[in-house]
Amino acid sequence: NANANARNWNMSREEYNKNESSYRAEAKGKGETIGQDLEDGWIHFKVRGALAAASDVPSTGISVDVEKKVVTLRGTVVTKEQKAKAEKAAHVDGVAKVVDKLEVKPTGPNTNVGNANANAHGAANKKG
Repeated sequence: NANANARNWNMSREEYNKNESSYRAEAKGKGETIGQDLEDGWIHFKVRGALAAASDVPSTGISVDVEKKVVTLRGTVVTKEQKAKAEKAAHVDGVAKVVDKLEVKPTGPNTNVGNANANAHGAANKKG
């Protein structure tokens, strides 16, 4: 399955054009938007491929919208590094600009340690 995905992302523009409507429908089904320009569809496809190929970037948690060659990334990632890698990956040929609306939401046992400490500190300050 990974090989099939890699092969799909590396297809030629001509191959993409033959199946453009199905790729647009798939994106729409995921809640993503693609402008009417044929180039916007191609950019969307290439950005999706770049995200899938990027190491340590959860492409499934990222939505990609393209309008007039402007790519908007939406969704959540776990680290600032993932956010930076996703934005870098989105700069494929033809992209005029990348708008990064990704949110960093760490997960794991230490996620709320800072908040717990801040709350405890705040409560201690209020007592005094």
